[in-house]
Amino acid sequence: MKAEKTRKTKAKERELKQKRATRRGVILISVLAVLVLIVNIITASFSWFTPATANGAGMAYEKKTYNRSEKCEFYTRSGLKQTVYEDGLYIDQMNYGDTNIDHVSVPGNGGRAYFRTSIENKDENYPSVVSMYFASVGNATSNLSFAVTYPSNTVVTVSGVKDDFCLMRNAFVKRKDVNDVDGPGLLQVDWFVINNGSSAVTLNLGPESTGTTYANMYLMYN
Repeated sequence: MKAEKTRKTKAKERELKQKRATRRGVILISVLAVLVLIVNIITASFSWFTPATANGAGMAYEKKTYNRSEKCEFYTRSGLKQTVYEDGLYIDQMNYGDTNIDHVSVPGNGGRAYFRTSIENKDENYPSVVSMYFASVGNATSNLSFAVTYPSNTVVTVSGVKDDFCLMRNAFVKRKDVNDVDGPGLLQVDWFVINNGSSAVTLNLGPESTGTTYANMYLMYN
């Protein structure tokens, strides 16, 4: 009798589990059916409207091209260093001439020569960045020190002959503005040379060397 009751109890438990599983399946299927119905209704609702555009704030891609000027010209003038007495002090003062020079001789044994090279940008729209070079400088026995005091502060020594010697790198030249009191598109480079050799050295400072087809002192745009 006890064994028979146990079998009946287990059978009822299995039947109860099956009914619960069936009920869960029906609920799940019903939920899925409701979701499918909602999606269909929303899709159908949106299909009633004709696609259109509207004006308003949004994102846009804008490409800008930054140009540089390649319309720079330059000339060099010699300078004279003078010591003046002012307010109880002796002050070194540079005076630059009004005449452009192409050649200058620097005496040996510590002789010095001072220069101001003016670079003028003729472009009224764009500034520029330039470097200044010598196509060739020095001679077989030269020992020259080049010092730039403005706009940089550098000293470089050249022994013998050196081609494509860089005097100044990556200097900014503003655009031409006729109302600029400092000079329209003007950059002034102050520099000097010390000749440490025993004999004089002639520097070719012109934009074109005499008897050659290349520029001895020239600009490179960066």
